[in-house]
Amino acid sequence: MYKDFGDSWQKVTAGEADELLAVSLAEILCRCAGEGGSARLVVPESDPPSEGAEDGAQDGPGCRHSPGREASPGEGGRSPEERPAGLPSKRRRIEPAGFHSTLRLLELSTEAEVADFFRKNLPSYRAESGVLAFLYSLIQTKGAGRLRREMGDSEEALVDPVHGHGSQSLTNLLVTGRAVAHVWDNVKYVGGIALEGVVSQPSVGFLTLLERLHYCTVGWNLKNPRYPVWVLASETHLTVLFSPDGRLTAPPSARQVAQRSFDALDKDQAGFLPTSQLPELMAACDLVAEEEYVDLMRRQLDPDQLGIVLKVPFLDEFFPETADGRPPDSFTVYHYNGLTRSNPGGKVRLVKGDACLLETDVQSSTANSTILTCLQSRWPRIDVRWHGAAPSIN
Repeated sequence: MYKDFGDSWQKVTAGEADELLAVSLAEILCRCAGEGGSARLVVPESDPPSEGAEDGAQDGPGCRHSPGREASPGEGGRSPEERPAGLPSKRRRIEPAGFHSTLRLLELSTEAEVADFFRKNLPSYRAESGVLAFLYSLIQTKGAGRLRREMGDSEEALVDPVHGHGSQSLTNLLVTGRAVAHVWDNVKYVGGIALEGVVSQPSVGFLTLLERLHYCTVGWNLKNPRYPVWVLASETHLTVLFSPDGRLTAPPSARQVAQRSFDALDKDQAGFLPTSQLPELMAACDLVAEEEYVDLMRRQLDPDQLGIVLKVPFLDEFFPETADGRPPDSFTVYHYNGLTRSNPGGKVRLVKGDACLLETDVQSSTANSTILTCLQSRWPRIDVRWHGAAPSIN
C-alpha cells in the first residue's frame, strides 16, 4: 500500500482493497513456508452446517466453490439487510465434523499463484469460518513439527482453549513467519537454554501494553518494522496503529548492528565481554582485527585492566550516536479497533491522531490512556491529540 498508493491511500477503492488483502494473505502464508517452500491452503468448500441443522440443508448463505471460480459478491457473508428471511442473525454454533468435512487441501508453489488464488476466493475466507481456514493453512504450510520446534514450549497452545486468545507464538507467526514465543531480538540464554526471539526486521511491527507495565521487553526488530504499521496488544485484544509518515521507519544503523553483534557474544546479557573476545567482536563488527590494533584498543577500552570490555564504551568508541534516523518531532497516526463495542456509537472506524514528541518522557498509565501507555514503549516522549475520543485498545 505504501509503495503503490502513497498519500492517496484513503481513496483506495473496494477493488483495490481486495487486491491488497489478497496480496497480504499470500505474503503471510509464503513467509511461513520459507524460502523454497510451498504454501498449503486449507480451502473451505462451503459454509459448514450448524448444530441442529437438517441433514442436507445449509444453515447459511455460502455456496460450494469450484477451483478457480470467483464467487459472486453476495457469497461468503452478508450484511443484516441482505440476510435471507429466517436466517438467524446471531453467530451460529458450528458443528466440528460438518465443518471439517467441507475442507480440501491445495498446494501452490509460488507467491504469485497463492495471491491469484486468494483474489478468486476471498469470499470464502471472509465467511464465518474463513479465519479458521486461514489458521489451518498457516499450520499446514509451516508443518506441525517445525511449528512445535519454533514454539519451544510443548505445553503452549496457539489458541487458548478457554478464552480463545491467540498466543504470542501465533502473533509472531503472522507478523514474522516464525512461531517463536518471545518478542526480544535474536537469542537469549537463560540458565543455559537458548530462547529464540525475532531475528530480523519484519514488515509489520508489534507493541504491547505489557512492556510499559514491565512484564516484558519488545526488541528493536518488532518496534522498528520496514513499514510504519504496528499491531498493538492489550491484555486481551489486538488492534492496529499505522502512519503515512515513512520517516518513522528505517533500516538498522551501524550502531544497532554492532550492538546486535555484541549481544550475540554476550550470552548472559551482562553488558560486558572478556577482553579475550575483543578480536572476535571486532571482526563481527567488520572492524580492523589485526593483532597490534586489537591490543591497542584493548588497552584503551580496559584502562583499569579488569579484563572486560563494556558495551556502551565499545559502541561509543567505534559507532558514536548521530542524529540520523531519529523520528520526526510530529507525525500523524491512525488507529483501528475492529470490535464494534470498543468504538463510540458501535461503529467501527479509523481514529486519526496528531502525535508529537515532548521534551521529556511521559509517564502515563491511567485507565483512560492505555493506548498512550502502549505507544510510550516505542516513543517514551509521545503525546497524541486524537480527533475525538481517545481510541480503545481493548
